[in-house]
Amino acid sequence: MVEAFLKSPTKASTEAIYRDVLPRISPVYAALVDLESSDLTVRRRGARTLADRGQAVSLSRPVLSRLQERLYRENDELVWRWALSAIGSDSTEDCAEIANLGLHHQSAEVRQLACEYLGRHGQTRLCGLAPQPAG
Repeated sequence: MVEAFLKSPTKASTEAIYRDVLPRISPVYAALVDLESSDLTVRRRGARTLADRGQAVSLSRPVLSRLQERLYRENDELVWRWALSAIGSDSTEDCAEIANLGLHHQSAEVRQLACEYLGRHGQTRLCGLAPQPAG
């Protein structure tokens, strides 16, 4: 219900809802707040929570959007690994955008994981892989 409100056009700032309300009722939104921390341990905890939740159930579009915003500035390989794990089984365009962002990471391992994600979801053109034959 709150996510539906956040999608509707409004003049009110939604940032307070994302930072103060949703983290109290959802571990996923609390994890997104953790990803904003300057403390690497806190960011890793947030990414691990997202990985655990994302493997259990698909993350919502607002969560994926905010995750992508945070990953633009994230350099830590472990945070990235867990973020890619969080989206691993989803084939949405939002998830593909996150994986595409990972293709530009400084870590070869993160780039490889992003490429593997894209390969599993039929988007190998982004990382220069030939499509795998079916079967």
